[in-house]
Amino acid sequence: MSLSSLFLNKYGPKPLTRLFRSPFISLVERRIINSSAEIRKNPDWIALIDNEEERKRWSEMAAEKFGTTPTDMEYIFEELAYYKTLQENCQGTMVLGGAGMVWVNDVPDDNQLLREVKHYAAVLEAHPKQKIELKDNATLMLIDPLLYPLDYELSHLLPSPIESPAAALRVSTFGDRPGSFEAWSKVVAELNKDIKTEDNIYTDCDQGNGFCWLPTDIRVNADGSVGIKSYINNLHPIHHSSFYATLSKVLERTIPLFEQVLTDLVHPTNVRVSVDDYECVHFTAPHPNDVDWDEVDLNVEEDDIWEAWEQGIVYTEPVPGAFVEPDRPLVPYSLRGEALQVVVEMKNMHLTPENPEYKPFRSHGVNRWQNSGIPNDNIVATSIWYYDIDNMDISGIEFRDPIGAYEELDYINSILEKKTFSYVYGESNDIGKGFGYEQVAGSTEIKSGRVVCFPNSYQYLRSSVKLADPSKPGHVKMLLFHLVHPGVRLPSTSIVAPQQQDWWIKDAFATSPLKGLPRELCHMIQQKVNMPMSLEKARKKYLDPNGLHLRYEGESEIYNTYIHYGDIIG
Repeated sequence: MSLSSLFLNKYGPKPLTRLFRSPFISLVERRIINSSAEIRKNPDWIALIDNEEERKRWSEMAAEKFGTTPTDMEYIFEELAYYKTLQENCQGTMVLGGAGMVWVNDVPDDNQLLREVKHYAAVLEAHPKQKIELKDNATLMLIDPLLYPLDYELSHLLPSPIESPAAALRVSTFGDRPGSFEAWSKVVAELNKDIKTEDNIYTDCDQGNGFCWLPTDIRVNADGSVGIKSYINNLHPIHHSSFYATLSKVLERTIPLFEQVLTDLVHPTNVRVSVDDYECVHFTAPHPNDVDWDEVDLNVEEDDIWEAWEQGIVYTEPVPGAFVEPDRPLVPYSLRGEALQVVVEMKNMHLTPENPEYKPFRSHGVNRWQNSGIPNDNIVATSIWYYDIDNMDISGIEFRDPIGAYEELDYINSILEKKTFSYVYGESNDIGKGFGYEQVAGSTEIKSGRVVCFPNSYQYLRSSVKLADPSKPGHVKMLLFHLVHPGVRLPSTSIVAPQQQDWWIKDAFATSPLKGLPRELCHMIQQKVNMPMSLEKARKKYLDPNGLHLRYEGESEIYNTYIHYGDIIG
């Protein structure tokens, strides 16, 4: 069975952000996760794992930094032995990140593919119309999926799919305009008519957005190479055809990371520390309801009895059981031979001595967590390649995941239940505010050349970034791929013709029957016929203060409960 079929069987066709829920993670398990991640930061940990002196040093470090016990360390070393076997079966140099289901790969500075990406990034940076500077005065969008998106009101549907990226500018018609979310929902239903589901894939999506990302169709060949089958939104398929070839090679090296993440999602990690709340609680004083009040001194108040009972509660930490190897296959499921959809994004962050720090948008007074895209985009995983970092002080990526057992929180009303919960799972005054409950999943370090791939079941947090040396400028340059649910098909650039008017003016008019007409006449025709949107209108529509960027970020925020554990850039 293909990986896309396995994923579809596991989660169905609906957005992962609406489906995936994790079990509660105790504080004991949290320190096991953190200690293991800290050990795995050492690039030589696999070679050192059987060295007794090194194991002793790691144990001392974990005890000092995280409060890890000898029992915890026994579990950690058993799990690390499994991770060693898992990584020895990995393709290339990819390794586990600091959070579960997160995989990373470090690209060396002398890599030819890295040089190619930097070259084409410089080409885009030099193109005045290509760049979009956001109002934070720091972010420069080179390929922005929020510009010229699939607009449910305005976008057109081609009568048949295009054959190649370049063929997108040779279509003879823009096709029909469905004109509404409901009409595009029918298009989605037709694209996925072979999937057995009671509801349309768009059932849980928001009709009020009016837009979604427009993904690119790709094909993973039997040898692992990747073919880009339709144009990348906002990257000209003819003018930048050589960059398309480079992006194909980048995707070829990214697909194995996606395979690891999707395999992890199909086989989620079991809870390491099983918790029975009542086994963690012991009482040294009788419960007030069990007190024989006839024998109580008349000078003793009832409040004193309750206080004595509360102060007499003794808590015992849960302990990890024996390590059980996950049922996840050591070699991940393959995406070779699969047709996939991805959304491509490319952006820079530039800081200067005059603008030395980037502080992301905060909502309700706290840092804002978010997912990649919105439910309509049906993103299951994201890869971020930090291909160029210079003179920037950046923290690692922090992740959190939604908790599934909402009902377990609903009955935490008594003093005992609240105290027991806090002792086992930690304090969180914010838990329960918002649309769900979340918990920290872990963190992964950011450095130049690193690719970080993570599931969209996680929420991530944008952090403040500042210059390492405030007297000199600095930058972070990123290339992102957002992977659409592999078992479904969304409207893509195969069936939506390019919506950038300037592409057609330069190319379609040069090769169509209109070729040779005077420029003034061509301009008159452009004003009269239903041409695609101009760049100026697109920027005004999608990038104004009340436009697409802020609307998109607001939708991502629906999952937030404002429990802040760390920061992220990306």
